[in-house]
Amino acid sequence: MLLVHHERHMVRQIQVALLRQGHHLTIVSSCEEAIDKARSTPYHVVMIDAALPGGRCAAAIREMRMLPTMAGVPIWVIGAEKEDEDTLKDESFGPLHVLSRRA
Repeated sequence: MLLVHHERHMVRQIQVALLRQGHHLTIVSSCEEAIDKARSTPYHVVMIDAALPGGRCAAAIREMRMLPTMAGVPIWVIGAEKEDEDTLKDESFGPLHVLSRRA
């Protein structure tokens, strides 16, 4: 599993929960790192923070989707705002799950 998040406290919480469930986890803190990792390693799930610095979440997802090994991989977008949800409804993003900040 690939986790793309820049906030250490959130990374730690997610990491502990997933490791307890037996998941293997690669952690990166930028979209560029995520794309590089996706090019070299096939992942079965990606979790990406919608609020990464630089605002490249949607572009990074599209770029990962162009990789043959990532075309059908489920991607979970964490912490999405309403605007992110609207943008990510586009079918070109492939299998996508959005966890919004709204209660």
